[in-house]
Amino acid sequence: MKSQVDKVSLAKNFYISWKHKNFSREEILAIQEKRFRKLLKYVLKNSEFYREYYGEHGINLENYKTVNIKELPTINKSILMKNYDKLVCKSDLKKAELEKFIGNISNRGKLYKDKYHVIHSSGSTGEAGYTYIPKETGL
Repeated sequence: MKSQVDKVSLAKNFYISWKHKNFSREEILAIQEKRFRKLLKYVLKNSEFYREYYGEHGINLENYKTVNIKELPTINKSILMKNYDKLVCKSDLKKAELEKFIGNISNRGKLYKDKYHVIHSSGSTGEAGYTYIPKETGL
């Protein structure tokens, strides 16, 4: 099954790249704009952190279509990790549980909750960072 997912993903990405290869600058910028709006709407709907953080800066579901990307407040790794549980859009992912899972060497190569690949930074800046990839993506 995994190889089929990999082949489908590869074919899809190849098709998208091929389809866009002759796009003008304006067409590419329009695609970027559309994807930015879609992502902004998604995090405002699904992430408590982004809803609150962006809301403090006047960005919400009522005006997300007119926000300039340059108006987004900066976010750094420290802010993200301090607010991890409110940041992620999956309610079954909690920072403390991820830390415990990653800290157990016998979990290397295993899926977290049989659903997620967990990736973490080494913490060389003083704090480790965590992210996840759902199993169904075919990683």
